Amino acid sequence: MKNKILLVIITVGVVFSTCSGQKSLDELILGTWEQQRSNEEILLYFQEGGTVDFTMDGAPFKGEFTIKTDSTLIMGNRIYKILTLTDSVLILREGEYDFGTVKKYQRSDKVVEPIPEYVDLEEYYENGQLRVKGRFYNGFQDGNWVMYYETGEVLSVQYFSEGIFLEKPKYFDKDGNEMSDDEYYEYIDEHWPKAE
Repeated sequence: MKNKILLVIITVGVVFSTCSGQKSLDELILGTWEQQRSNEEILLYFQEGGTVDFTMDGAPFKGEFTIKTDSTLIMGNRIYKILTLTDSVLILREGEYDFGTVKKYQRSDKVVEPIPEYVDLEEYYENGQLRVKGRFYNGFQDGNWVMYYETGEVLSVQYFSEGIFLEKPKYFDKDGNEMSDDEYYEYIDEHWPKAE
């Protein structure tokens, strides 16, 4: 009997809020949200149709989101509880339990460009030689990724599925002989051009 009364109260509340012109959570979450932390910026761009593009310190990713009737937000493979959602504030608790990390976002007018599903990447050395070749799928490394020495020989071969290694990467010296992980990382530390 208590369950039936609770169901009626919830149904009446949902009907009342819908009829009174209030936005649903699905509508209210649409747009860009920003979280500033001491060492990184996170932007979430929720779009109609359940797509979310997000950046973490400028690195782009794409995923899907769903909001369940119990205010659970599923974003990719992560689960959040919506604690607060207004026109200007979004507060999420990560995980399904009360002890998860709480994250606070502010509505933002910053633009997050929609992230293409597939992006092919080729980077070159100053001498014109291919440095890296690979593909991103929804912002994650995907498929075969190959790194090259400045002289054109293969340095490494890595296989990914949406950012996850499918098998142990293979590393090679300039003569084509397989290197150990330690030898590879030592070479990278000494010779690989640093990101600016």
